[in-house]
Amino acid sequence: MPTTVTACRVLRSMRGGTQACLIEADDGRFYVVKFSNNPQHRRVLVNEMVASVLLRYLQISTPSCAIVRITSEFLGSNPDLSIQFGHETVRVQEGRHYGSLYPGDPDRNAVYDFIPDILLETVTNLAEFLGVLVFDKWAGNLDWRQAIFFRARPHKWLASPDCHPLTVRFLALMIDQGYAFGGPKWRFFDCPTEGIYISKQVYKQVVGWDSFQPWLDRIIELPSSLLDEAYRQVPREWIDGDAVALERLLEDLYRRRRGVPDLLQACKASQPGLFPEWCNSSSGYRSSPRQRVVPILSAAGKRRARDITVAQGKSHDALRRGHPREPMARATPSSLTEDRPSGLSDPEESGAIKKPPASINVNVGRRYTAVLARRPIESP
Repeated sequence: MPTTVTACRVLRSMRGGTQACLIEADDGRFYVVKFSNNPQHRRVLVNEMVASVLLRYLQISTPSCAIVRITSEFLGSNPDLSIQFGHETVRVQEGRHYGSLYPGDPDRNAVYDFIPDILLETVTNLAEFLGVLVFDKWAGNLDWRQAIFFRARPHKWLASPDCHPLTVRFLALMIDQGYAFGGPKWRFFDCPTEGIYISKQVYKQVVGWDSFQPWLDRIIELPSSLLDEAYRQVPREWIDGDAVALERLLEDLYRRRRGVPDLLQACKASQPGLFPEWCNSSSGYRSSPRQRVVPILSAAGKRRARDITVAQGKSHDALRRGHPREPMARATPSSLTEDRPSGLSDPEESGAIKKPPASINVNVGRRYTAVLARRPIESP
């Protein structure tokens, strides 16, 4: 479960559509706090929390998350802490908000949201940009990929860095997952040009499907119990009235994991120069031969944390008797739900789909929808 801290001091406002603030908490650390009544909708807090759980599972570097409590006393001592809705100013609500851990002391440690290409080559965990691209395609991120950079000893941040313990290098942390899962819409639009980092230098290391490992296999083999854990970590007040919609979102997320290679292939086709070293003659993606695991869902639509293994081929007893086993019923592709949450308009009409900076190549190709995994097959 995420740590719960209490806000003590406001340092400054941060850039971005959620109008987050850098706040010092009672544990002596600093957090970039997104408020529950932010202009982009409180669902972006749920997206941040769920994405944080999934990124940790994938072993992709991202700031630790915390639940930041804002009390009435804190609001009284900071009367200027507010959110701007057009011409209207609204006070920040009392309660629990999402906090992303700031790497160090902002008065002592320099943190950059962009570094030139010549320095990108010195980033210790540069390969994780390929892992987070796999995640962004799976999660349907509608924002361009954002990261922060800072200098530190990799041994304090990474599990097994390939350098001396006293070496100081640039590290990257993946931030701002608020527009994963379709942002506040909680639908998967699968635009092949979204979720890409502003500098294409990070993708020059791609030479084939093996470059996206082990993250690609980890997503395809992801246990359904991990999504249950992510659901439990979200504060109840963040999903008040949205419980059914969140359950449906996580079910769709689990089903679509096997279509991630197709999403990567569509991304490659939409921008031919994105992966210059990826050989066109390389064979398609092939996962390791493992048993297929399919979740069982209740009639009410709630996921259950139990899996069944789908047997392949003929049983040993049937072969011994010479009688082939009766074939399984063929599963049909699952369809995307078209339900829209109340109060939310179409993202293309309202401008909810965030546009990348002008420096990004936005040669938008045709929209691509992955073939979802088959519906669950119940044992007889």
